[in-house]
Amino acid sequence: MMDEIERQLSAHLGDEAARAPGASADVTAGVRSRVRRRRTVRAAATSVGAVAAVGVLGVAAWGLTGTAAPEPAGPASHSPTPEATASSEAAASATASSGPSVAPSLANGDLPALADMPEVDDALDPTLVPDYPEAYVMEDWIWDEVGPGWGIGVVAALYYPPTYEYEGQLPPAVLYLHSPEGVYFEVAQLPAGWWDDTRVVSWDEAGGGVRLWSRDGGARYDLRTGELEEVEFSIGGEPAEAETFIAADADGNELWEARNDNGGGYYRWSADEGWAKASTWEDAPSAMGPSQWPGVTSSALDATGSRVLLTTSSADQPDGLLPDEVVVYDVSDDTTVVYPVTQDDAIGEVYSPWWVDDSTIAFDGYLHENPASLVASLEAPLSFAEDAGLTPPETDALPVAVDVYYGEATPAATTAQECGC
Repeated sequence: MMDEIERQLSAHLGDEAARAPGASADVTAGVRSRVRRRRTVRAAATSVGAVAAVGVLGVAAWGLTGTAAPEPAGPASHSPTPEATASSEAAASATASSGPSVAPSLANGDLPALADMPEVDDALDPTLVPDYPEAYVMEDWIWDEVGPGWGIGVVAALYYPPTYEYEGQLPPAVLYLHSPEGVYFEVAQLPAGWWDDTRVVSWDEAGGGVRLWSRDGGARYDLRTGELEEVEFSIGGEPAEAETFIAADADGNELWEARNDNGGGYYRWSADEGWAKASTWEDAPSAMGPSQWPGVTSSALDATGSRVLLTTSSADQPDGLLPDEVVVYDVSDDTTVVYPVTQDDAIGEVYSPWWVDDSTIAFDGYLHENPASLVASLEAPLSFAEDAGLTPPETDALPVAVDVYYGEATPAATTAQECGC
């Protein structure tokens, strides 16, 4: 019980810290060498599938000034860093016949040799070691087979505070590509700075890259060159302390949130425009992700994976109570719709929103101090009412294993995190 209370308090403290001050601060562009913010590692193993190539780490930064159009800064000089371990160094004794079952769609070519399993420190707690799949070495011809049904993801240690604490070496994070039939190809090991809770959150099929996100920030990984360009926002002349992936639609348009003590807000990436301030800066400048409880956060996405629920709260209506407004942001067309909320003193704390259908939303919460599912149609003003027959969707327990699939929106579960306080 005490652990649960501590988790709840930590979640609320984290929410309060992220929300101050407001999101009107200037955002300036700049390029800087970034020292990744390291934390005491508390990790549990998780497996996810993915794709990429090896190379050195490059650093890039993007930022905006006021409400003007974005001018992304070019990547800094690619100073040498520890290179990723190429998966082409497969064991000489490996044979295709000893590997995973061969998918019919891959039978038009000889499968490569099996890749070596990643090397893991013998002193590492075995419970921290991910379940690496048996996989083949990636070769160029496999790209000709890639299409709908193929998945991308990372096998890495997942930051999971309630369970483990380990201050030593983490196991390697490995990028994999897998076919619809479940044939895995190891493309590369990520640099050591990306071994902590890293996920693939967007696949730019046309541009040949994926976006990675860890608790420390985000980066674009070039699938052809293996180069990493790290996402770094500057707010009020200071680097963002939190860069959080929110959503990516089926076309690869992305929504991120960036914050520091100067404020923050939401940013959109698209193939046509690159990085730009999302329309929330104009239409809902104080929009924030709704509270989750207890301590688990994830994006509240609709069935298309493109519309996300946000909320606003005033000083008179603090976060955790019924919000002043519900904000629906569509990452596909960069539109923001704001729904004022009719206040009801009988409604207490609300949290963990979800979509009932494309025009109805719901929150967990309290009505007359009793737990309740609170439902509202997307109409202005928005009015919540109890629906005793509504069953909230089950929340995947962490750790979760989530792939991003070719031509599909990123699943909301990709954004799930346990409070790291």
